[in-house]
Amino acid sequence: MPPPSRQKRQALQAGAVSAQSRIELQLVADGNATPYACGQRRANALATQLTTEKQCKSNIQARLERVLCDKTNEQQQKNYHKRAAEKLRAKLGDLQQLESEAAEVSHNAALIEQKNTLIAHKDEQISVLRTEKHLLQVQLRRATQKLEAYIPEKTAARMVSESLVARFKSHGVVPETVRTAVRDLYCRYGVSYRNVYPTMCIVLETFGMSVEGSISHQFVALCIKEALVAGQLSVCQLIMDAKGTHQLLKGDISAVY
Repeated sequence: MPPPSRQKRQALQAGAVSAQSRIELQLVADGNATPYACGQRRANALATQLTTEKQCKSNIQARLERVLCDKTNEQQQKNYHKRAAEKLRAKLGDLQQLESEAAEVSHNAALIEQKNTLIAHKDEQISVLRTEKHLLQVQLRRATQKLEAYIPEKTAARMVSESLVARFKSHGVVPETVRTAVRDLYCRYGVSYRNVYPTMCIVLETFGMSVEGSISHQFVALCIKEALVAGQLSVCQLIMDAKGTHQLLKGDISAVY
């Protein structure tokens, strides 16, 4: 409550003066009163007035204290609301952080579930492949047993020995693989055409293979001529298929593109 205004204080002082005036008039009207009695009455009146003023002062102080208490309570409420708002903001930030962490955890859980699904699928494929491998091994074992039971030991030994034989001719015709080996030894490795056949025999016998048939150095020369003609034909084919060529002053072709 706000303190009393100036008009209220003037009104209280005027009331106190009028009460003192009434006391003095009463004392004057009483002619039989002695001066001591008048003074006593006046002192009592002043004491009553002082008590009244003290009560007014105490009331004003109580009102001031209530006003201050109300202001203090209001400030405390403001501070309380401010702290509550700060706590709510902090809790809201924690809640947002928890939501982001929960979203990240759910995303990681989804990725882990996908990986587990892929792993389970791969495990199924591996189990199927293992089963197929086992079946193929069983089939191979059975086929091997049947083959061993069907082919005698001497026939098997003869087949092994025949597999270690290098034949330069098949029904009087030199295979293309032999012709290629002859050209490589002469053209790429610089072996003389008279030493091509002995070189091939030495290499084959070194690896434990027996040699059947032979080739002459005239056949080696023929293979080399065939390689020359084939190379020239391949160059002609490249020139025909190329988009353009570069020539030097002598007329040789330097590049084909």
